[in-house]
Amino acid sequence: MAQLAIREYDAKRMFAEFSSSLYSGYLIEQESDIDAFAKKETESNIPPFGHTSRGESEIQKWVIKPDQLFGKRGKYGLIGVNLDITSIRKWWSEHYQKVTTIWKQEGLLNTFLIEPFLPHAEEYYVAIQTKRDHDVIYFSTAGGIDVEENWETIQEMRVPIFIIPSRVEQSISPTIMRKEWSRSIEINMKEIYPKSNSFGMPMDWQNFESSITQQFNITDPRISDFILQLYSFFREYWFAYLEVNPFTFSTDGTVVCLDMVARVDDSEEFRQRKNWAWLAFPHPFGPEKTDWEKYIEKLDSETGASLKFRILNPDGRIWLLTSGGWASVIIADTLADLGFATEIGNYGECSGNPDRENTRAYTATLLDAMLANPTKWKYLVIAGAIANFTHIDRTFAGIIDAFRDRIDDMREQSIHILVRRGGINDAKWLTMMQKACEELSLPCEIADGSQYMTDILKNIKF
Repeated sequence: MAQLAIREYDAKRMFAEFSSSLYSGYLIEQESDIDAFAKKETESNIPPFGHTSRGESEIQKWVIKPDQLFGKRGKYGLIGVNLDITSIRKWWSEHYQKVTTIWKQEGLLNTFLIEPFLPHAEEYYVAIQTKRDHDVIYFSTAGGIDVEENWETIQEMRVPIFIIPSRVEQSISPTIMRKEWSRSIEINMKEIYPKSNSFGMPMDWQNFESSITQQFNITDPRISDFILQLYSFFREYWFAYLEVNPFTFSTDGTVVCLDMVARVDDSEEFRQRKNWAWLAFPHPFGPEKTDWEKYIEKLDSETGASLKFRILNPDGRIWLLTSGGWASVIIADTLADLGFATEIGNYGECSGNPDRENTRAYTATLLDAMLANPTKWKYLVIAGAIANFTHIDRTFAGIIDAFRDRIDDMREQSIHILVRRGGINDAKWLTMMQKACEELSLPCEIADGSQYMTDILKNIKF
């Protein structure tokens, strides 16, 4: 299923909850949030971060940075460091709603994270990523802003994971599932460390921690303890990717996560309804969602089908109506290989057996976005793999309905239809599409499942 990025604030808040520790970050989305932060911290008598008492001249300093799902904020000059409250407010006012370009993507800065500033000398890197049948833990003593320049220092450790069948049974209560999951970890650890004379979790986890220490040549037990705790958090909250770069230590020896990146697996949302309470899945940095994208998002939330739509280039001359089976990825990649990357108008899918009305609404919205630019001679690619449970007749009927609703504009802009689809009774429904396009005077090329999915793209001529 999809991996969804979450805000750094939420990842750190969840980790603090998991580890029963204190997190002093503030999420800033509007001026009232800055006011509330300033008021609370001005009136606070809490010692500066990393100190046990407040000296007369000691004032807490702060760090502020955007929290909008993009990295390299330091290299983009988008981190304010070692600032007092007045300076924090000034920095925020200079950057809030500012148009910024990140990796050629232009967008507004509108969400920020404020955290206590911690002077430090050492910076470490750790990341965990889940694969098909194992997890990978990455570690480096050369963390921080230049970790990519020191990539050769990063070591990795594979952790096999075997999920027992009962883990996915819907009838099992969450409490039992957690016990069974722990049991599967026990079994896994026993296979990794066969010399262990204990089958219980404490002994297994002890061996696991020892393996981490040896694999990464760690001499500070605080680091191995932290990695073990982070991995426990990763598994319990069902992350797909979790990175802390860097982490360091406060003056009292506590591990501090200075920067965190996280993605969760959305297939776990129902089971994680407690751990993920109030968790937001923000729109990635870039242009604000169009009304068309918002409408499809709403439509998607109201159906069991998968309806996705993202505009890449509103002036593009090739638009995609793809139907699962990795068709969206394969078609887009092939178009790029053919030299049409800049002509792709959208990315998305209309799959999961949508009914006629949802398909009609999806297609109509796509056509509205496609026809908004008056440029003539465009292509609409209707493609998918061999349908295994999607009713092609219903989807094609919905597409044809949308064609009829917007036929005048489609003719005016010389829209060419390219269709490749296969499945049960595909000849019947492909013939239906062919006849509809002929009736509507729309140029159309049809390919069935006997042809490669991408062969239809050879008909694109500019």
